[in-house]
Amino acid sequence: MSGPALGEGFEAPGAAAARALALAPVRSFSDITPHPGGGAFSFTSRSNGKVAIHLYDLMERVETLITSDRVGMGYPGSVGGHVWLGAGGGLVYTSPDGNLLHLPLDSPAASPWGPFSEVSQVARATDGDPVALVAGERSVIVVTDPVRPEAGREVFSPGSLPGGDYFVADPAVSATLGLVAFRYWRDSVMPWQSSAIVLADFEGEVVRVIAVDGVMHSQPAFSPDGTRLGFISSRDGYLRIHVIDPLGNGDGSATGTAGHDYGNVDQGIGQRTWCFDAEGGGVFALRREAGFARLVHHRLGDEGPGTEIAKGFFDAPALVGARLVGIRQGAKTPTRIASVDVSGIDGEGSGHGFVKEKLVAGHRLYAELAPLSEPERHSSVTPALSGPGMGFPSVSINTRLYRPWTKESRGTIVMLHGGPNDQAEVRFNHRIALFGSMGFTVACPDFRGSTGYGMDFVRALEGGWGLADVADVASALQELERRGEINRPFVANGSSAGGYLALRLAQHPSLGLAGAIAVAPVADLLAVDATTHRFEKSLHSSLLGQKSGHLERWIERSPASDPASIGCPLLVIQGSEDKVVPAATVEPMITALLELGRDVEYLLFEGEGHGFRLAGSQERELAATVAFLDRIAPREDRLSPPS
Repeated sequence: MSGPALGEGFEAPGAAAARALALAPVRSFSDITPHPGGGAFSFTSRSNGKVAIHLYDLMERVETLITSDRVGMGYPGSVGGHVWLGAGGGLVYTSPDGNLLHLPLDSPAASPWGPFSEVSQVARATDGDPVALVAGERSVIVVTDPVRPEAGREVFSPGSLPGGDYFVADPAVSATLGLVAFRYWRDSVMPWQSSAIVLADFEGEVVRVIAVDGVMHSQPAFSPDGTRLGFISSRDGYLRIHVIDPLGNGDGSATGTAGHDYGNVDQGIGQRTWCFDAEGGGVFALRREAGFARLVHHRLGDEGPGTEIAKGFFDAPALVGARLVGIRQGAKTPTRIASVDVSGIDGEGSGHGFVKEKLVAGHRLYAELAPLSEPERHSSVTPALSGPGMGFPSVSINTRLYRPWTKESRGTIVMLHGGPNDQAEVRFNHRIALFGSMGFTVACPDFRGSTGYGMDFVRALEGGWGLADVADVASALQELERRGEINRPFVANGSSAGGYLALRLAQHPSLGLAGAIAVAPVADLLAVDATTHRFEKSLHSSLLGQKSGHLERWIERSPASDPASIGCPLLVIQGSEDKVVPAATVEPMITALLELGRDVEYLLFEGEGHGFRLAGSQERELAATVAFLDRIAPREDRLSPPS
């Protein structure tokens, strides 16, 4: 029996996985970069594991493949993967192995650009030809003559600033001032805990460091004329935009509505949530509002509401002539590259007639989908917690509920974001569409440690990972059930740190999960900490406390330490090449559960890493998820469609 047409409110057995696959993204995007000729932009696209760079002509509405040969790609929505050289110099882009490649105009083949290696990002000046790049996560190199990249100069390297090991990222260049700006943080902290903006001249002298202990600085960018520098700062407890004279004094006045974040704590590099307007007297920025988002325009120093341009997420905004181009998403808006005509913005920041246009689709189904709806926002309070040598105050958290397509709910899927310092953002999610089509309510909680509510809320999880977040989610579910907003059975679903939380909820003594789906879950904290990459070495210590003083906490909060306490069925899915959470850190727990006679299914996807990129793996994951849910939460007659 096949399911009804989209929008009729029920998905028959066997059809749900096909429906979810139809809703799943087929392309992800990054590196939106204006073409120097005007009227066009380039972008990087990944489809079924293959990466390519494309050019989009805004006048002709035509997308053209530029190259698919050895192209590197960062996180979706990030920037820094390629630049256009001036005076018809062609394209320079990063390769997966960290080299820089040069593709001249009208050339079919690329060749190495300079003697650089381990390159993670590249950026061109907003007001001229110089190019900056980050190499080996520790060095910044400036090329002032793109025709002679071999003459590039290392302007920042180990020893430029005193202290221990560190990271650098996100370069920005001003030809007018002869400066390069970049983000800097020590590897003993995560970048959102304390990071700086460093400015160096083209001769290698550090001329200024913008730093406050315990404050995050990120996303440096120069104004179009190269005379001002903007960046995100958490100085007042929220992530707002500051613009300064790079050679002057002071940190600049904050731009943006007080009490809102205009960026995110990042798990990588290249995040871009704002850009200057054409005159450099204002900014286009993404304002986060308890999981929701909107694109706004602010004059510099304006702390008012600004001018609303569009609702939803608009990542990696870039001004291309009179149009603002970015990666657009919303609860009912599948991922796409879109543009907005911002010519209506005047000198006072008012606007009119913003014309939005869909450009490049990331999904098979491109139109908004009638059965999907904006989520409802619900608040709940977690009572104060205490434990040996620690205490956590009472806290209010937000949970967003997506209603099922059916008249009655079949149960509740609890979708847990990763990070754990991240957020359950209101973006298009094909899994939410899948669960809704199957008759489930979807609950997305923002437990303490989540972003988007200011830095104090992010830091509220420190020392409490695997304890305070578990209490927040359990308390929220029990309160929403008491109010009649959600119903059992409850099934937890998460990936990475979200998979860890799903396992911890499965061990909760009174929550009574009916099942848990964990993708690449952190099962053994000590084992993962021993294998994780340098970037996250300090994350676990801040979330749990130093191992030297809190080893028992690391052991007690590892799901693998007490497999017998997991009483509900589990579906665990893992990539064989995962370097963030290696399969070897998960499989001993799976073996122990099987020896205990527990109901556990384990799928290992060969060749996949931390996140599945191949269509075949995505199909298997969705099919396994549907089968698991149908088994542990059988359909009832009242949910069946008419015969």
